[in-house]
Amino acid sequence: MQDAGIGHRQVAFLRGMNLGERRLTNEELAAAFASCGYAHVDLYQASGNAIIDDTRTEDAVLDVLEHGLAAALGYPVPVFVRTAADVRRLAAATPFSAAEQAASDGKPQVIFLRHTPSSTQLAEIEALVPVADHLVADGRHLHWLPATGLADTDLDLRRLDALTGGTTIRTHGTVARLAAKFL
Repeated sequence: MQDAGIGHRQVAFLRGMNLGERRLTNEELAAAFASCGYAHVDLYQASGNAIIDDTRTEDAVLDVLEHGLAAALGYPVPVFVRTAADVRRLAAATPFSAAEQAASDGKPQVIFLRHTPSSTQLAEIEALVPVADHLVADGRHLHWLPATGLADTDLDLRRLDALTGGTTIRTHGTVARLAAKFL
């Protein structure tokens, strides 16, 4: 049941919103969500962070959104759905020491994954991480502290996508602000 109330809040993190030639206003994105059956959606920033109310499982919501948004927008939209509890837990996480953060020119990031990586996948992921970066695996998430800004990172994000079946990345600050404002 959609729009079921705050007890069933979920967050859809959309990949690739407002990048390159794909530019949407929040109103256009809200209309695309409405076409998926979500009459009410809270959008945070213009980068594909959508808070919805739905009692269905994350997998069911993912299926509805990926098919519905692709139909509404005319291109595939990878979606990563998390419960409010998951997002609050990620927002509260402090996987990096103050010293590690002080030594970095980058911001702490949360990399959302489709599934928890196997030990083999995790070893391959860790082999991709530049020496000066820090990475902490956390189930379907990777906490990443790049040594530089994202534009300058040496982490092979395409290879990471190939190893994991796709990702989307948000700063830890974005996750924390989203949790504080909506969850």
